[in-house]
Amino acid sequence: PRITPLWFLWENGAFYMTSERGKRHLEDLKRDLHASVCIDTEEKDAVDGIRKNRQVKGRGLADLSVDAGGTLTKRITLKYVPGVDGMALALQRASVPRITIEVRPRRLLGLGVG
Repeated sequence: PRITPLWFLWENGAFYMTSERGKRHLEDLKRDLHASVCIDTEEKDAVDGIRKNRQVKGRGLADLSVDAGGTLTKRITLKYVPGVDGMALALQRASVPRITIEVRPRRLLGLGVG
């Protein structure tokens, strides 16, 4: 297994991510399309020694394609970094050839503490 943190979008029952061509995790996915996604959030402050956290996990097959024109990369970047700074970063990230990773999970599992 390879763990790779990636920004994502959730749309129409699928996780969408992009990554630069040639990355090791993309080569791994080309050999075996089985993929898992774990979205994890955790509160900064603890209450009674416990920090609230939530996870959503899903497994499925990855579908790899070229992110033509960086369209998806721009949308994902702006989700995380809005505004003028986000647009500058989105254009910079989209200027590098990227691959779209689509994972349509067969089922989702949600977990939470606190």
